[in-house]
Amino acid sequence: MNELVSHKNDFSPELIQWAHSEHMLADPVTRRDYFGHMNANDFIDLTQQVASIVRTGDSTQRQHFDGEQNGQQVRLLFVDVPEQQDKEQLLRETWETAQEFLTNPNIPDNDALEYAALTAAMGILWIHPFMDGNGRTSRVVSYLMAKGPEDESDLKILMTKSMPQEWQIFAPSHFVPEEDLGVNRKADEDFLKWQGGILGEQGETLADITANMRSRDSVFYKFLAHGDSKVHEIIEPFITRDKDGKPKEIDASLALEALINDPERGIEFAANFRNLRRTELAGHIRRFLHAMSSDKPGAFRITKDFELHDNNHGNDISKARSRIMREQVKQKRTREGILPRDELAIRHKSFSTIHQRDLAQKTVAESIPGKRSFFKRLRTKNV
Repeated sequence: MNELVSHKNDFSPELIQWAHSEHMLADPVTRRDYFGHMNANDFIDLTQQVASIVRTGDSTQRQHFDGEQNGQQVRLLFVDVPEQQDKEQLLRETWETAQEFLTNPNIPDNDALEYAALTAAMGILWIHPFMDGNGRTSRVVSYLMAKGPEDESDLKILMTKSMPQEWQIFAPSHFVPEEDLGVNRKADEDFLKWQGGILGEQGETLADITANMRSRDSVFYKFLAHGDSKVHEIIEPFITRDKDGKPKEIDASLALEALINDPERGIEFAANFRNLRRTELAGHIRRFLHAMSSDKPGAFRITKDFELHDNNHGNDISKARSRIMREQVKQKRTREGILPRDELAIRHKSFSTIHQRDLAQKTVAESIPGKRSFFKRLRTKNV
């Protein structure tokens, strides 16, 4: 998607001024109390306020949710964006999940803030409530939540760089598993054929839906699973079978066109497909939120590409990633495995150069002989 608000528009001075005026962001204990008492309406207000700063530099305004214009939905590269009418509710659910960490007395302050920050960031990114500036808004909100306005240079980077490596936030694909439909996903590509347009009164909207949906196969299978004998009777002419009578291929475009143009139940079929689509688009976000709040450990998955990068490239960034990942896995792993929220946090810390920088500074500080005792004496003297 083309940028509506260029990253060259640097509103970081306005952001920094506003952030420093929010005294509740100062330290982890105060931030946790502040965000812990924030309700869903307050979170939406904060998100819209930060989005306004990102786009115009004005902290007194609130950017309305404009992620759909002229019936055209904003698109993402790897996931489908939910319908505009569901975005506010999904943001509320996102904050409810984030708040679970902030109000849990058994979670240390820094961990609670990080879990909440990453939950909020992924929610804003995937919900995509705005036409532009979603990435910058998610990064600023999560950074301020996790770290506060402690480093102005960091905030400038988050405002002016596109997908900065300084603050990487991404969820592993297994955070949002699709429901098991009993069909091999690789085989789906060959089994369902989508070609041409969908014609008819209901077809104009559905054609756009199916043309732009990455999850259209899932929606179509669920539609068939919920369908009665009439549905299967209508689609039968569009099924190619092998010599044993087993289905080999479905021309999904023509089958759906026949369904929605059925003179008796076409309107019903079109409405059912739209409803399933709406549920599917919101579903991956809700599955992510469920995974974040789950106390069921899973297997920690390091991709082969990451392992190869670390083994074959002995550069400082690679070494820092490896060290952070090893230390975090050692801290968070239990006999059963690692919680999904800890996996997301480990990946964020490992791939974000801000955390690598902080680790390097901590390492230098710990390596200077007598530095701790020097600061201890200094503090005592000042008292």
